Amino acid sequence: MAWTCKKILVLIGVTSLVSPLSLLSYYGNLLPYLASYYYARRDKISLYLDPLWPASVFRCTFTIAMLFTSPFELRFGIRRCIIAGVLLLWISVMSCYFAVQEPLALVLLFGGTHGTAVGIIYPTTLKLLLQALPDKAGLATGLLSIGPVAGALINIGVAFAVINPFDKKPDLYVDNRVFFSDPHIIHMVPYYFLVIGVIVVACTSIGVILAFIGSARPDLEPGINDMATEIDQLCNKLNVANEPADETKKTSLSKSSGVIVSSVYTSSEKDKLNGNGQTYSSVTFHKQGDHSLVNGNKNTDQTEEKKGTTQLVVQAELSPREAMKTGKLWCIWLCYICTSHTFYLQSNLYKQYGQLSIDNDSILVLIGILGMAVSMIGRPTVGLCSDKFGIRKTTMVVSLISSIFIALMVVFLRRCPPLFAILVVLEFLAISPQTMIFSLLTTFEFGKTHCASNIGLVTSGNIIVLLLEPFIADGMVGTVGWDWLFLTGSATAAVSMVTVMTVECIYPKKNQI
Repeated sequence: MAWTCKKILVLIGVTSLVSPLSLLSYYGNLLPYLASYYYARRDKISLYLDPLWPASVFRCTFTIAMLFTSPFELRFGIRRCIIAGVLLLWISVMSCYFAVQEPLALVLLFGGTHGTAVGIIYPTTLKLLLQALPDKAGLATGLLSIGPVAGALINIGVAFAVINPFDKKPDLYVDNRVFFSDPHIIHMVPYYFLVIGVIVVACTSIGVILAFIGSARPDLEPGINDMATEIDQLCNKLNVANEPADETKKTSLSKSSGVIVSSVYTSSEKDKLNGNGQTYSSVTFHKQGDHSLVNGNKNTDQTEEKKGTTQLVVQAELSPREAMKTGKLWCIWLCYICTSHTFYLQSNLYKQYGQLSIDNDSILVLIGILGMAVSMIGRPTVGLCSDKFGIRKTTMVVSLISSIFIALMVVFLRRCPPLFAILVVLEFLAISPQTMIFSLLTTFEFGKTHCASNIGLVTSGNIIVLLLEPFIADGMVGTVGWDWLFLTGSATAAVSMVTVMTVECIYPKKNQI
């Protein structure tokens, strides 16, 4: 019972901790205000940059940071990495009260530094949660994803309340774009960062305290060294006794369940555990208080069950270098690139696109809030679906419906604005779990030991694409228009679905999470 309460504390803590992390989920609502702010101050800024750049740089630095998070986490520990990421997050948000005056400074801080902090915090909190709830990986990840959605919902509401509380309409038309000209809106933009910074400090502080209290188990983090010592001693005894290596033999250790050994040790440490040339890389879960090391050379495709509950059993434990040698990684890599383009358009440009037919800012804000609210229900549902039907099938279905919804948005924007609003909400429901889905998919395919670096590797392909997105968006809006820009998002979502289908056909699995 006590451990169940601690699991709940971990879940609540990490959910609160990650709540401010999803910049891309609320940046689309903030973007029209920033665009109007910079257009009004265009004669006072040193170097003009498209306000889309913070979102692009954020996603790139987020990806790069994840590539290096796993080695640092294995060296210094999860807690130290989380604390470092939180401190960096505080600096990146609060300092934007001053940095917003210059677009380049905003890009570096709200984009670069902010993305680095999120790249450290997200995978480490995900790993902490998976260690605490190994038998409900999909559901736990879905519940974790509620945090960023709730944070985005708060951000959207705060931005409207601080910057445009009187619901002024955008009334300045320049080429194919619409801006706010009201002086009060322009004046209040910097104060948004001050208010949201205070909220970020409060949420992350509470989250860190609860997560660390809940994960403070003798056998979860502090006791890992004791566990390693016992394993070393046991292996040494086996060597001294010259016992033959038997693939079917299992060495049981009487400790609490829920710790995945392969997610704790580095490759060199695993080699030290091997007394007879064997590698122990997987764990089967049985009764509470008991887990067993299984010879890692045995079938890594097996699925262990605990009283009828499917565990998160990865297909293989691969380092980034090993994963790069598989065709499966490059398929998932391409899939993520395609989905990223769809996600980028929907999350960042839905409001500016909607302003072409809906001039009421409060309605567009409400659409964004409803989209985030629906996502809070949809993300855990996606997690449950991944547990029941498999993460691959879930990814295929999500990509398909995302492609359909964004295409229908283009069809009904001018013909039926209310239906367009409904489709925007549904598209948020479909595309918002992108990070959660691919984090779970990557962990499933390549293991938990290097999950942070592998997630970073999978998402690395979109760095160049994201750096090109501001040019692509600006170029297409100026030439062929908004409709064709959003249709490209529908096309890439369809390509994503086909790519995952290819993985399923080439690498079939009898059992999935």
